[in-house]
Amino acid sequence: RTAECHRCACQHCCMGRILHFCIQCPEEMPSLNIRAIMLLAIAFAVANASQDNVVDKVVEEVPAASSDESAELKQEIVDKFLSAMTFRGVLHQVFIVLIPIYILNALNKIVPLTVLLLRNLKRTAIPSAAQLIQFASDEDKAAFRERKPSKDIKDFLIPKDSAIVAEKAPVDPNEILELHYGNLLAELIIVSLATVASTGLLAIYCNVMQTDMDFNSAPFFLALAMLVEALRVLSALFWAGGQDEKQITLGATVLFTIVALTMWLVVSDAIDVDFESAMAAVMESVQEAQKEFGIDSTTLYHYKYIKLLGAIGAGWLAGALTFPNFRFSRSYTAATIAHSASSFKTGVLHLGFLAPLVVVLLYITPFVDVIKPQIEAAGLNMEFVRLFAAGTVIMFRTVGFPLAMQHYLDLAQERLQTLHSQDDADEDVTTLATSRQQKKAAKKAEKKKQKNSKPNMISAGGVQQLVESIWTYTAVAGLQLAVPLALFLAASVLILLRGTSTSASSVFWYSVGNGLLFWVGGVVQLTTSLGVMFLRATVKHYSQ
Repeated sequence: RTAECHRCACQHCCMGRILHFCIQCPEEMPSLNIRAIMLLAIAFAVANASQDNVVDKVVEEVPAASSDESAELKQEIVDKFLSAMTFRGVLHQVFIVLIPIYILNALNKIVPLTVLLLRNLKRTAIPSAAQLIQFASDEDKAAFRERKPSKDIKDFLIPKDSAIVAEKAPVDPNEILELHYGNLLAELIIVSLATVASTGLLAIYCNVMQTDMDFNSAPFFLALAMLVEALRVLSALFWAGGQDEKQITLGATVLFTIVALTMWLVVSDAIDVDFESAMAAVMESVQEAQKEFGIDSTTLYHYKYIKLLGAIGAGWLAGALTFPNFRFSRSYTAATIAHSASSFKTGVLHLGFLAPLVVVLLYITPFVDVIKPQIEAAGLNMEFVRLFAAGTVIMFRTVGFPLAMQHYLDLAQERLQTLHSQDDADEDVTTLATSRQQKKAAKKAEKKKQKNSKPNMISAGGVQQLVESIWTYTAVAGLQLAVPLALFLAASVLILLRGTSTSASSVFWYSVGNGLLFWVGGVVQLTTSLGVMFLRATVKHYSQ
């Protein structure tokens, strides 16, 4: 059946009354995927539930006279439907995971969830030609007044030291979604909120029912989904960066890979993360797979290869976090100066900057040996203290998120005030652009330099492009600030879900959560500190 699309009013919609998607509208595809998977999950769950009822009914009706035949028949029935029951259990978890994502995705279409992080922000409006013409020459002013209303305005030059004061406009959350990578920011927020909500509900359920947390639950799968989403965002930011950014990221990846391998092989005793238990859990699972499928152990695994792959993965993660952490360094340095008169705002910014250091210290063995007796004497454990520290990082950085984003948006006005110190308005190293866009910008800049023989002048179009470039990459700046928080949240959930379980999978994911929390905390604190020290030492604006 066809139905009219509410976006493009076309007649190419399939199952419009159920899925409400249009093949002509790419924006509808994410909702199509979620709804289609939910329908499949419901169908399979109902089908397998009915099969489960059939199993119980058949087993009850087995004649009790011949006990041997009855036992064999029961075993045959159970074996026959075991795969279906297991498959139903997996689909059940998939269905539970998709419920909060689907609800939040529907809510995001009504009220954009980006308002949670980008609230009460104001951006610099693009100066109009009428505002800029007052700084132009008399000849350009006369040409501007004498032009025909229907004709395009010819670009003109203004002095770089012009006192341009652009107007401020409130940021509309709907506009954020339409920006470059705005959809990725919305997806990251949706998955993060779904993870927090499901983890909270599971904790309440376990507390009321007096049961233990379990990895075979919706929060676990949502934490993995959030981890994958964060890695996807980091990959997208890496490939969208310029050539210099890619080279710095790859260099940092090599450096951090060496650091991770050294820590794993040399100073692992000084880090209170049980990597060996995680490796033993992996080996146990691998050996079980070998026995089941008859795989030769010599061709499947080696300790050194697994450690090398783990170090490479940790190095890439740290390298990819380099520029997101530099973004926080710049925002933190400028925001603390801008809000120096407010003790509350500066306190939140300082605590958000220093909180990862506390997380790292809680994994240093000498420090743990000193504070652990006091923690146990207070009736607590190290796991609770580490989760509390990670929650503190998430809380303070989330509260300080609008302050950091407001600084980024204020860069437009800052650049307008410092045009006289710039060689060209197109040279904006803080924004993120693809290599193709950079090549086009370089060609435009070269043409402008050839056309403009006056070094102290700049075109009005260049001023407008400068302001527009800051706004265009607002979602990118938001992603750079939000990705570390998503990694902290995913690691915390993996630690929380272990409970008292001692199974191999629980030990493995618990160790992964602790290792991820320690590594991300250390990388974030190190790179942000280096960025802050570099800015304070080299930029005169921040030292005043």
